[in-house]
Amino acid sequence: MIGSLPKRIKLSGSEISDLKREHAATIEPARLARAEIFALEHKLSNLINGAYGLTPEDVALMWRTAPPRMPFTPAGLQEVELQGEDAGDEEGE
Repeated sequence: MIGSLPKRIKLSGSEISDLKREHAATIEPARLARAEIFALEHKLSNLINGAYGLTPEDVALMWRTAPPRMPFTPAGLQEVELQGEDAGDEEGE
């Protein structure tokens, strides 16, 4: 793991608390923002496909022949959608 501490270093309870607080303040909001951006990209992609009148078969062909450096993939979209469903459950939606 990048940035992990060597096993011989022991953290105090207050240091662990500080790390958890920092994680909640920086990492978690960034993860949620990334998931939201990804979902918006997916929605925009679907709107564009609809505007061009692409059928599901056309879209499947497009993904099968997509260049290797696509910003997102159908598998990645499914992963984000599943994470979004989990987040919705936590928020009581």
